[in-house]
Amino acid sequence: MSLSCSVLLPTYSPRLPILSQVLRALQDQTLPLDQWELILIDNATPDPDLVKQCDLSWHPNAKIVRESQTGLTSARLCGIKEASGAVLCFVDDDNKLHRAYLERSLDFFQNDSQLGALGGKALPLFESPPPDWIEEFSSYLAIRDLGDEEIFSDIVSDPQSLQDYPEFAPIGAGMVLHSKAAQQYALACSTTSTPISDRCGTQLSSSGDNDIILTIMKEGWKVAYSPTLILEHLIAPKRVTRNYLSKMAYSTSRSWVEVLKKHDILPWDSIPTWSVPLRKLRSFFRYKAWRDTPSFIRWSSSCGLFDSLGGKIQE
Repeated sequence: MSLSCSVLLPTYSPRLPILSQVLRALQDQTLPLDQWELILIDNATPDPDLVKQCDLSWHPNAKIVRESQTGLTSARLCGIKEASGAVLCFVDDDNKLHRAYLERSLDFFQNDSQLGALGGKALPLFESPPPDWIEEFSSYLAIRDLGDEEIFSDIVSDPQSLQDYPEFAPIGAGMVLHSKAAQQYALACSTTSTPISDRCGTQLSSSGDNDIILTIMKEGWKVAYSPTLILEHLIAPKRVTRNYLSKMAYSTSRSWVEVLKKHDILPWDSIPTWSVPLRKLRSFFRYKAWRDTPSFIRWSSSCGLFDSLGGKIQE
């Protein structure tokens, strides 16, 4: 029997109790086990034995592969190469899919041959109470709820006509891809001189998801959002701190400029490198960055924008 779906689960030095919850949610999927495979990608975890402690014996089509090149993009590309399914589902090592996630995803792809990428709701499960201002920065935490209506993009017949990034496009957590679209993205990554990298070690760049979407849309695929696809994102306490969110805000802004530039849809002009410190200083006072954590995070986001537009890379 041919496999309907491949679940790609990258992990780096995982917290085993959290990863166990992710695996239990996959074990509870309504899609029969003989119709999908599970590929756990060890993304160069310093202690290889750590990942080997994961119990995959419940799945007849499960395997662990190791990707020596660190970074989420490298791990996903490894998974795409290993995958055999007609559709591929990206699951982070802190994502719990609701029981019918895989089965419902397949229904969409079977009913629409032009669908390239699909996503849904990513709801937060905070391990400790978050600050009351966290909603403003939910996008940095891969939290997504666009309501209860399905949204589909049009097909881009002319790649040059793609001017805007669709706000409803899937995020990486729970993104489901047609295998042919995934292979086209992988091919594009192998031939480009300006690869877009995603989270890697302490670097928190996060535009790899956007690069996937823009690449496949230019290949003529549609993207969509469905509220029937739901996952829960387990969010550790450190991810709602000033230090983490300010770094994420900076890196996200910087990498967002890079991916828009790569795909020729950057709406802003470049700025002189010499002006970057002055712009940051002015922005510091504009956002009153000293006042509180949200203000500091907003200022950090603007710094990432200025550095990228000024051609200055800083991590």
